Amino acid sequence: MNLLTVPVITLLLILGLLLTAAVGSLTSERRQATAAADAAALAAAGVWDEHLGRLFGSESGVGLWGLVGVPVLGDGAYHAMRAAAADYAERNDADLIDFRVDTWARDVYVEVRHRRPVLGTDQRLETAATAHIELTGGLCSVGGAIGVLDDGWCRREVPPPIMVRPEPLPEPADEPECEPLDLPGRDREDEPECEPRDHPEPQPTPSQAPPQASPYESRIVLVG
Repeated sequence: MNLLTVPVITLLLILGLLLTAAVGSLTSERRQATAAADAAALAAAGVWDEHLGRLFGSESGVGLWGLVGVPVLGDGAYHAMRAAAADYAERNDADLIDFRVDTWARDVYVEVRHRRPVLGTDQRLETAATAHIELTGGLCSVGGAIGVLDDGWCRREVPPPIMVRPEPLPEPADEPECEPLDLPGRDREDEPECEPRDHPEPQPTPSQAPPQASPYESRIVLVG
């Protein structure tokens, strides 16, 4: 065997081990960074979902129509979502570097940077994730505004009230058919002239029917 063969083989083995370690480290870092992004996106979407659930639970019956047209995301919920995303990124050894919410699609986009550099480099991996809220019961949303699921239809406008005619009041059995007139020169014992009693018809009144809404239900999924 050539004297140079052994050192060459040893060098190749060392290089192979280093390469394997580097690839393994990169794979591990990427997996952890991906997990950090997924956790951050899901946490933020969970806060948003709880906000929508509380909105739905704050009303009932006809009062649910008051939610129609309300923005699907308020400033308070947005800040709480961002804080949750940053917290879960930190729990997974990463920093939140981008946070966006698409109210039309009900999507939450996050991007994180892993804190530990890849083995043998100063590179820190950056990964992104998007979580989506699917509304399956109670509420819907179109164009960033809340609607109400009414018997399976997404109502984006409050329907006009219907006119309801109340039942007429029964007349008392002992009430005379007319109102006697007190005319001058007439004896009260004479047959009185009388004026027919006025029985006004009850007027119809507007009434708003409550939506046929099921309980609030949703599902959060990762997309992309």
